[in-house]
Amino acid sequence: IETQAKFIYYFCRNRIMNPEDIIKKRALKFISKYGNDNHFGISIPRFQQKLELDIQHLKEPSSRLIYFYEIHKNLEAYHKNLIDVFESREKLEKNRFHGFYSESIFFVEQEIRLLNPESDYKILRSNVNSNLIKKNLVELKPFPKVARLYLKAIDKLNEEKYERNLLDDLRLSIEVLLHEILGNEKSLENQYKILKDYLDSKNTSGYIRIMLTDLLRAYANYQNDYVKHSDKLNKVKKEEVDFMVNLSSAMISFLINQK
Repeated sequence: IETQAKFIYYFCRNRIMNPEDIIKKRALKFISKYGNDNHFGISIPRFQQKLELDIQHLKEPSSRLIYFYEIHKNLEAYHKNLIDVFESREKLEKNRFHGFYSESIFFVEQEIRLLNPESDYKILRSNVNSNLIKKNLVELKPFPKVARLYLKAIDKLNEEKYERNLLDDLRLSIEVLLHEILGNEKSLENQYKILKDYLDSKNTSGYIRIMLTDLLRAYANYQNDYVKHSDKLNKVKKEEVDFMVNLSSAMISFLINQK
């Protein structure tokens, strides 16, 4: 009897899953259903909705972190496998699966950042408003395409890469944000009047409307002049890059917080 009892005890102990294993198993089940390349009829908003529904049963922040880290790990693995298939970056960028992974990964990263502030980016530049950047990264949750572009620029800033892509990513993040807010696909230079009318509909002060559109006009002119001419780009000072990051961050924050 004693031997039989020991067998039952060790069998049950090895069979019982700890809470972390249960959470990871649930995350894997979700990924197998909505996150792999066998299920790409799902849109990014639908993916987000399904993910938010699936974590409702997890009340503790630590449990949600385990879940999101497991989701993130598997999405990254799927994405890496996809990248390895393509010979060129241009072909990869055109692939709809690449877009799905990029946006879904960023969405999960935002959720992790909300639960674990320590995962936030450390901006070691005294002239850059790191708190506003962190705030924007969270508040851009409804705009994953914008957030991805904005984050790319911040990553390059952290790595002190001052090539044209940093400034271009900042410009494009604002341009895409305006596309989503204003419901069109116009270039930044063709948004001034539309943006002014939009701000008017939000009862924004006339001075602010004029100020913001004038700022955007100067911003676009600066970008066009320096980003398109590599000889001038090499002369851009670090202080100017910091200013453009802060200005972009302030405009993004203002636009996404209009009620």
